[in-house]
Amino acid sequence: PNPFNPSTKISFYLDKSEKISMEIYNLNGKLVDVLIDNKFFSAGMHDVVYKPKGLSSGNYYYSLKTEGQVLVRKLTYIK
Repeated sequence: PNPFNPSTKISFYLDKSEKISMEIYNLNGKLVDVLIDNKFFSAGMHDVVYKPKGLSSGNYYYSLKTEGQVLVRKLTYIK
């Protein structure tokens, strides 16, 4: 759900098996958290549960990077 508190589930689908990275950024583009760091995932549907630690309420972006593309989506966190 968006907005979320205390956690949210980020779902994504991969057409093929590949390494991915998923990171959280603030509105200024500063990296604030790393959820997945260049980890191999099989093809198919996947879920990642994000529980922010030490973040203030506000808007953030998550970036899902695969070998062929970058997907960016907005998150709104409310404490």
